[in-house]
Formats: sequence, structure tokens, C-alpha cells
Amino acid sequence: MLLFLNIKLSSVASQCILDSERCFELVPKTVPALAWYSAEEYCEKKHYGGFLASIRNAFETGYIQDLLRNSPPTTDVWIGGFSTDNSLFQWVDGEPFSYTLYAPGQPDPSGSCIQICSTDKPGCRLGQWKTAPCNDVQSSILCEYDGSGSSTPALPSPSTFPSSTLPPSCSCKRDVLILVDVSIGLRSQINFDDQILFIAEVLVSSFWTVSPLQLEANPVGYEKGNVNVQGSFGYNSAEELKNALESMKWLQGAPSISYGLKEVAYDPTLGWRAGVQRVVLLFTSTSDPTEVSQAQQYSDQLKNSNHTIIVVGIGASVNQTILSQLASGANNTFTSDFTALPTNNALAAQLNAAIYRVNSL
Repeated sequence: MLLFLNIKLSSVASQCILDSERCFELVPKTVPALAWYSAEEYCEKKHYGGFLASIRNAFETGYIQDLLRNSPPTTDVWIGGFSTDNSLFQWVDGEPFSYTLYAPGQPDPSGSCIQICSTDKPGCRLGQWKTAPCNDVQSSILCEYDGSGSSTPALPSPSTFPSSTLPPSCSCKRDVLILVDVSIGLRSQINFDDQILFIAEVLVSSFWTVSPLQLEANPVGYEKGNVNVQGSFGYNSAEELKNALESMKWLQGAPSISYGLKEVAYDPTLGWRAGVQRVVLLFTSTSDPTEVSQAQQYSDQLKNSNHTIIVVGIGASVNQTILSQLASGANNTFTSDFTALPTNNALAAQLNAAIYRVNSL
């Protein structure tokens, strides 16, 4: 039997299960209603390792209904369920999507993100689910977080997400510098090709809107002592960017995250656009603690100069927690093994969501 403890019904309403290890928080009314992606970002910032809540069974539904009754929000409430391109719904934390409580006639195909009805109303009773457009609707927020007091958050593995889902579309204005690992750390030509295949086909071609008025990218190959810049932030289409990626070569030098990040920090010729948020998307086959420690001075410099760093560790031996020291927050660190990478749509969805969350300057 689940035990819910630590019930607080003030400006912030929260309940924790399993002796405070898993907690829900209905955010205070003083926080304005937000779109779904902004709500997810709020949970991540409010709680270390937090995210929009997943609801796994009827017990959790009952206690969330109590939260809503005792501290009723002014709107319906976002939770962590979403769908992409009419695919199956999934939870943002990667939990199996096996329990549902949709209102009659739901899910509505016009909406891709899930809300809880905050009161009884025609067609939707308190606690039932309905869908709404992710970007066009502002709602209250139900966060989930680890209440155990652990200093290390749970870092959900993107490989646990349903492989059939496609990444949500990002037509956002960002400059994304893609640091592509061309080192011997990849171990084989096949692994290098799989890295390129993932970036070009799964991440870019599947959904990025690439143009001078939207998202732009600049692929840069890196290894120790060598950086190979493919172009600048000036591609007219995703196809042009894909062709630049597919022309890259596996050079087989020593791996060096520090060398790649140092060049990004100091090279004035990379072509960043003025007034556009800057993202460094780092792919790496190593998480060697010494190498990461050496690279941290450059990652800190980039973050302090308004660059957001997203890290993708590739290979079975990479350590996600170690790599998180380089990223702009633990929720911007991801991993995948080589065999899953070419078809890892879930990882692409997570990276796209991370890029989307980056605020415009």
C-alpha cells in the first residue's frame, strides 16, 4: 500500500509517497499559468531533478485529487504526458505510459500535451485527463520531484522512452553549434557513421526548421589538437545542414572534450548570429573524470557568457553523472549506446525539448 506523507496545504500544496522519496507539488497561484514547455522548465528549475508529474495508478490519482480540492488552481493543470506527430503518448520522465484516466472523448487529436481537470465540469470530472495544444494554452502546473533530500537527482535515460515516438517540432530561433566527436574514442567507423546518422537523419531531417529566420546550426568536428568547422550559421534548409554533416570524416585522433570546448570559447570566427540564443550540443564518447575536469573551465566560461550546453554521451562506458558537470543543468545531460543511436527517436525528442526550453535573449 502506498503511503502519502508530508501534506502541506498553504500557498504551495504538496504530497509525498513512499516515505517522501517521490513528491508532487501543485505550484502556488502566484506563479502565472504557463505553456507546457515553460511549465516543464519551471519544474526543472524549482526542484533539482524535477519535472512535470507522471501519474502511474489510481492511488496517485486519488491523492492528486485531494491536492486539487484543498488548493484549487485557477486553470486546469499540466502534467508530464505528451505526444509527438500523432504518436503514442509518453511521460517526460520515461515511465511506462500504462495507466490513463482520460475524460470521455479524449485524447483530442488537436492537443499533444495532457492536462488534469481541476474541477468537475461538463465532459471532464476532477482529476480526469484531457489534451490541449502544448504551446497555445497556459495552465497551472503539477511538478514531481525527489523528496528524499538526495544531492544527486534521478537522470532519466532517454533510451527508456518509447522508440516509436518522433521528436516534437522545433521551429525556434536558436544557434546550435554541434560538436561532433571524430576521435578514436568512437572505436570504429560504424560507430562514427551511427553518430552522423543520428544527428543528420533522426535529429535534423526529422524535425528541425533550418533557415536564416529560424534555427541555424554549425557542425564542428573535434579531437585532441584538431577542430574542423564545416560552415557557419547560414544554412538555408535542413537538407543543406544534413549534407554538411554527412561530409564529415572520422579522423581517429585522441578524444579531448576540453580541446573542443576551448575552441568554441575562444574562436571568434564561428559565425554566431547577433541577438540569438546560443546552444552548444556536445557529443562525446568519453567521460574520463580527468578529461571532464580539464574541460570544465571552458564549459563554465561558455555558460557564463550565455551559452547553453547540452551534453550527449555515446557508448556503454560513458557516465551521465560525470558529464552533467559540463552541461547547463542535470536535465541537459543524456546518454545512448552505439547500437541504439541510429534509431533513438526518444533521445531526439529530449534534445529537441532541451533546445526549445532555452529562453530567447
